[in-house]
Amino acid sequence: MAEETTTEILKGKIESLEERINVLEANLQDEREDLEKLKEVADQDHKKLESIKSVKPPTPTPVTPVGL
Repeated sequence: MAEETTTEILKGKIESLEERINVLEANLQDEREDLEKLKEVADQDHKKLESIKSVKPPTPTPVTPVGL
């Protein structure tokens, strides 16, 4: 009888661990998807910054001094 009780306890613990693992795997998958989205946004931002850097400021125009 002690063996059955121990076996049942172990089965319960195994099932509990399996459930926790499944939850962790689901959370990990969500985190991976979020990371992919963040990478896409970061790449887009990087491209925007690069395009801004490549735009040169307009050349200065000559200013004539105005007499007072």
